[in-house]
Order: sequence, then C-alpha cells, then structure tokens
Amino acid sequence: MYATSSQVPLQHPVPQHAFKPPLTPDSLAKDSRGSLDSHPGYDSDPYNPSHYQNTNAQTDNIYQQQQFQQPQFAYQQQQYQQPFNLNDGTTQMGIQFGKSAFAAGHDYVDRNLARHLPLPIVKSLFNVSTAYVGAKLRLICFPWTHKRWMRTRNETFAPDGAPITAGYLSPRQDVNSPDLYIPFMSVVTYIILAAIYAGIHNRFHPEVLGGRASVSFAIALTELALIKLICYLLGVETGASAETGWSAGVSGSVELMSYCGYKFVSVLPPLAVKLFFPSWRFVYYAVFLYCLAAQGFFLLRSLKYVLLPDASSASAATLVSVGSSERRRRLQFLFIIACFQLVWMGVLVWI
Repeated sequence: MYATSSQVPLQHPVPQHAFKPPLTPDSLAKDSRGSLDSHPGYDSDPYNPSHYQNTNAQTDNIYQQQQFQQPQFAYQQQQYQQPFNLNDGTTQMGIQFGKSAFAAGHDYVDRNLARHLPLPIVKSLFNVSTAYVGAKLRLICFPWTHKRWMRTRNETFAPDGAPITAGYLSPRQDVNSPDLYIPFMSVVTYIILAAIYAGIHNRFHPEVLGGRASVSFAIALTELALIKLICYLLGVETGASAETGWSAGVSGSVELMSYCGYKFVSVLPPLAVKLFFPSWRFVYYAVFLYCLAAQGFFLLRSLKYVLLPDASSASAATLVSVGSSERRRRLQFLFIIACFQLVWMGVLVWI
C-alpha cells in the first residue's frame, strides 16, 4: 500500500593501521598468558611432545623480552626520579669551584668597596633613634630658635687624667651630627609623593619612579661635586685627616653627602600642599619660600662651625687659625651653597 524507499547501506571507515599500545611489564605478562592459552593444540592434545617443545620455546622468547624491557623501564623511571646526581664526582667538583669563585668575588668587592666607601662611617651615620629623628626634623624645619650648632666631641680620659679625643658623637647622641637615615627616608618619601601626583593627573607609569629617583640622586651628586670643586678652588680641605678646613668632624664626602640630602626634607611640605590642595597657589608659594629660607639658614649655621672653627669648637691640637681674607672667602662659599638651594629645590618641586 505504501511505497518503500530504498535505504542506502552505511559504510563505516575501516582502520588501516592497528593501534599498538606501548609495551609494559603488565602487558607483556598478559600477552604471555594469552599466547600460552591460545596456543594451537593445547586443549586438543595436551600429551603431544611437540606441544611442550613449542610452548617452552615461546615462553623463553617472551621471558627474554620481559627481561629486556623491565631494566629499560626501570632505568627510565630512575632518570625521572633522580634527574641530578649530587654524589657524582664531577658535580662535587663544580660545586666546590662555584663556592671558591663566589668567595673570591666577595673578597674582591669588600676590598674595593672599603677603599672607596668607608663602611664604619656609613654605619655610624645610620645610628639614629626616634628622639634624634624628631629633634632633627624640628631643627631642619624651624632652625631659628636653635642656639648651639657645634658638634660634641667624643672625649675619653687616659689613666693619668689627660683627655683623649676620639672623633665626634654619633647622631643618636648629638642632634648636630649629620646622618644618612633622614636623607634616605626623605628621598623615598619624595619619590612616592611624585608618583602619587603623577597618578592623580593620569600620567603615572613605572618609569616615573625611576625617573624621580634618577633626578634626586643626580641633584645630590651634582651639589656634592660642586661643593668639592669650590672647596678645591678656595683651598678648603674636605678630608677626614685634614689639618685645615673641615676640622669640625665632617669625615670627607660621606658626611658631606648627608648635608646635601637634607634638602629633600624641605621639599616635602610644598610638594604635599601642591598634591592635596592644588588650588591653594598662594599657600604653595608661601610654604616653598619658607622651606627654602629654613634650608638655607640651616646649612649656613651647620657648616659655619665646619668652615670657620674657633677655640670653643676645636681643641688645641686641631685648632685652625683663619685670617680675615680667608674668613671672607669661606663666608662667600657658604652663601653660594645657600643660594643654590633655590635651584635644587625648584627642580625637585617641578614635577
């Protein structure tokens, strides 16, 4: 009644190459058992002698294959478990050579670093306390009321009662001593504030941190080189063992660097006003001028007893007599240092 439609037979693809899994000890054992069970004539005639000869020969071949595959598999597994043999003689020799090379490099760096950078002086300049940091920050921001600017000598007495002078007190013990902790922390704070300012104005990128750090260290090193040059032209010695000049205890360029870094403390207040109160332009300029004057006055008073020592600030052994013409030249040098603070601080706050 109904017309039947012709159905086309479906043809499934026939694999051309059979998949052979990798040989393992378990698969070899299964193959050996299957080959023994499916051997022709095993069930038909178990008493046939040729059956046992063929079976034994095939079993020996499978056993030899297992013996060959098992050590190779165990060796590969051992390689994955122990990729590096520390007990090897060559490895031990390489480790000893690396240790000796590292020790030699460490000694070389220590010798050359100690030659150009006096580590004991650097460590002493970081010997600060919380009380010293608070007092020093007040001295930098409000130097007008400070009376005594001379550094205190670290004097001890011999058994016969004679005084022995051994340098000056550390920053922890004397607020007039220079330090490197406050300049270092003020530079880090300045870089963070500059990055925040750039982020508020949608101009932040990772290069801002490196750029501000480079500008900060470049300004500090430039000022240090300029001071050293002026000292050389004026004949002012800046060495720790100098018989003239820096007789108030500044041990060369390391302690002089700390005086160059105090300007970053004076830069932070106007930068904070510019960051959090951008519309207060008058307040910003007023704070900047006040910090500039405070920084200049601080350097004038701090370095006065360094360049112009007197009998009250130096012992008889280190007392330096300064003539009127030399005194006038050194005062001019101090005013040049104070005037250059306008340049350095202006570059730092211009971000």
